[in-house]
Formats: sequence, structure tokens, C-alpha cells
Amino acid sequence: MRSIGIGTMVLVLAAYASAGSPIQPSKQSQSTASNWVARSKESIPKAEPAAATDNETLSAEATPGSDVAETISATEKEVPTSASGESSVPTEEPRPLAPPITETPVATGADPATITETSETATSMMTEETSEEVVVDPRRSIGLAWMSGSPAEADPYYGRIEYLYWKTSNPAPSGKVFQTFSVAQITQQRTLTGTINLNDVHTDYEMGLRALIGRNLTQNFGIELGGLWVYPGTDLKAMFSQPASTSQTGGVTQQVITVLTPTGQTLGQANMSFRNRYWGTELNGRWHLINNRHWTFDGLVGARYFDYAERLAFGYNLTNPSTQPGARVERFETNNHMIGGQLGSDIQMALLEYVSLQSVNRVAILGNAQDVTVKSRPLPGMGEFTSFSNLGAHNTGAGSVLLETTPSVVVHLTPDITFQAGYTIIWLNNIMRSAEQLDLNQVGKSPLISFKNDDLFITGFTFALTANW
Repeated sequence: MRSIGIGTMVLVLAAYASAGSPIQPSKQSQSTASNWVARSKESIPKAEPAAATDNETLSAEATPGSDVAETISATEKEVPTSASGESSVPTEEPRPLAPPITETPVATGADPATITETSETATSMMTEETSEEVVVDPRRSIGLAWMSGSPAEADPYYGRIEYLYWKTSNPAPSGKVFQTFSVAQITQQRTLTGTINLNDVHTDYEMGLRALIGRNLTQNFGIELGGLWVYPGTDLKAMFSQPASTSQTGGVTQQVITVLTPTGQTLGQANMSFRNRYWGTELNGRWHLINNRHWTFDGLVGARYFDYAERLAFGYNLTNPSTQPGARVERFETNNHMIGGQLGSDIQMALLEYVSLQSVNRVAILGNAQDVTVKSRPLPGMGEFTSFSNLGAHNTGAGSVLLETTPSVVVHLTPDITFQAGYTIIWLNNIMRSAEQLDLNQVGKSPLISFKNDDLFITGFTFALTANW
């Protein structure tokens, strides 16, 4: 029917005219139609007559004897048609409303379900291309999650719990505090000596905990509060006097082991014990300065408090009849209360798909309020290392610097949970330590407090879990 074109419209108008329609075509209109039909005959190539089509049926319905009807019918009979009865005159295809979807060629005999799935996949791909681009937080990308206590943007809160296995450096001073001698008689007399020195104190690894909790106030800034505590460490050195003993080894052997004080007092036993403890807290502001798939860099500014204390004690039992016998205890206690400001940085670098390297660094400038307390019992002022000249509490002050670094390996268990294992090094200067306060040049006389300071190192292993929520 598309081949009829404008000619069909003219035919309809002619039919109205033959049926007595009130609308009568003018001579000019009939002339125009005849001219159009004549031109159509010239432009349409001639072809062999074909079987009757719908065009002939339509022309037969026109009023018999009508010049216009006969002209249109004859014209349409000459329109070339294909063997199937369709017109072979090229027609203009309608313009597509949207770009066609290019489908993947499917082999003959393919499963209809496969064809449907292919079509749906192509449609889905076009939908994804036209949809709004999804922005992925690089801190959640594979290769680098958020660490060192800082969460992704969607998680305003973060926290970290650390297991500490740390130790402190040993006291540095040396000096003889107790001495033993042994007399053995077989065929001759000989003397053997042994001592307990201040540098015999050895600290060991102790367990501790450190915790931190924080909140992001904006996309690039947050605040956090943390603290640490380490179980007190102890060490003990002891000597005991032994009475004379007799054994048969080719003869009679007598052996006497005696413990002496630095002033030559005879002791039944003597010991030296050491104990230290430390804890601290900090409040920081954290800025997220660099944050991409390969690096994160956070800067910190805040305040820090750190407390370090030691206790060195001597216990002995006098047995010399010339002096008042009995147990004696002398104790030196030192405290360092430090508070000030600190700067810090947390740097993380992606290493493998779920593994990264991290470095936590802190620098603190602290004011150090120091005190030392000397005690003696049961008789104050009558000890080997204490006297009325140094008994009591003494205060002083100094400035200290704290440097801390913890390189570690971070494993990203989930986008919001990480595990890290590292090694911590802390250095503090101007720390008042208990062993430094003994005045070994005035033992048994009038010893004084030296107020001497020393460096302190704290080292050990750190294991942590960090969570964002």
C-alpha cells in the first residue's frame, strides 16, 4: 500500500467528486492532477504485467467511466512489482529515534536463552555507560586501606587497641654496694671476693596496653584521645652468708662465706631490688593531608603527658655485735612527670594487594617535674647509703625531649579492620633515675642527692588492631 503514495490521495478526491460531493474540483485542479499523472508515467519504469494487486482492487472501486479513475487505475497497473506482489519502487526508511543496539552475531541454531542473555547484557552495558559515574573512596581501594587510626569518609569513628611487649634500658652507673669473701682452709688460707654492683640491675620485657579512640569532625580533620600503661618491671639480686661447713675430701675442709657492707659491716644476707613503671596519655588533632591509592599521610598536633618512675631498694641484715643488729631497708624513689606539646605523622605506603608499610612518628617537647624520695627504716639516718643529709623528698625540674617511631607491617583484613605488627623505639633525655642518686663516695657518712639525669630508651614489639565504624 505504501507504493500508492500521493496518487491514492488524488483517487479519493475523485471518488468524492463522482459521488456528488458538494466539493467540486476546479478545472485547474483536474489539470494539475493530469499533469502529475503524466509525469509519473514517464518516471516509472515499465514492467511486465503482474497479477492483480490491491491497487487494482482499489481502482475498481472507483466510479466507472470516471476519467480520473481510469487514469489512476492504468497508472497503478504499470507500477513495477516484485514476484511476491510487493512494489519494487524504493521507499525512504523512517529515521530511527535512537542509535540501534549492535547485537553480537549468533550462530544458526543457537539456544534462544543464550540470545536473550546476550541482548540483556548489551542493554545493561549501555545503561551503565549512561549512568552517573560512581566515585570510589581510594582508602577502600585494593592495595591501601585507612590506617593508623584514621577511617574512611563514611566511618566517622575509629579506634585502635595495641598489645605492648616493651623493656627499658638498664641503669647505667657502676659502683660496689655489697661484697662477699670466702675463707677455705685445707692446707692454707685463701680469700675470694664477689660483689653486687649497681649495673647488675637488668630489666626485662613487660606487657602493656595502649588504646586510642577518635572521631572525624570533617572530611579532612579529626580529634583523638589515647593512652598507654605498662606493667611494672622488677629485678632482684641477693647474697647470703653461709656458716662454716665440714666435709671429708681427703681431709677436713672449713668454708665460711660472709657478706659485708661497703663499710665492712658483717651481714647475714643482702639484696638489691629494682622496679620501674611508666604510663601516659595524649590528645591530638589529626589532619588527613594526602590520601590516594598508593599513599596516605596524616599530620598530628596535640598535647602529651608521660610519667616514668623507678625504685631502687637495699635490704640487709646486720649481724655484727658491735652495731645494733637487725634488718635494714634503704630505698631511693624517683619520679618524672612530663607534659608538653607534640607533633606527629602517620605515613602508609601500599606494598601488596592487601599489605602496606606504615611508620608512626612522634616528637614531643616536655616540661619535666622531677622528685626523688629517700627512705630508711627502721632507724632513719643509720643506714649504709642514707643519712639525715639525704633523707626525705627533694624536687627539681628539667626539660625533656621524647622521640618515638614505630615502623610496622599492616595487613588489611577487611575495608574497616586492619592488623599491624611493628617495633617501637622511644628515646627520652633528662630522666632522673634512681641509681644515679646514690652518693657512693659518702657511704656511711653524709651522702647527698646528686640530681643527676640520664637518657632512657624504651624498646619492644607492638601488635595492634584498628577498626572504623
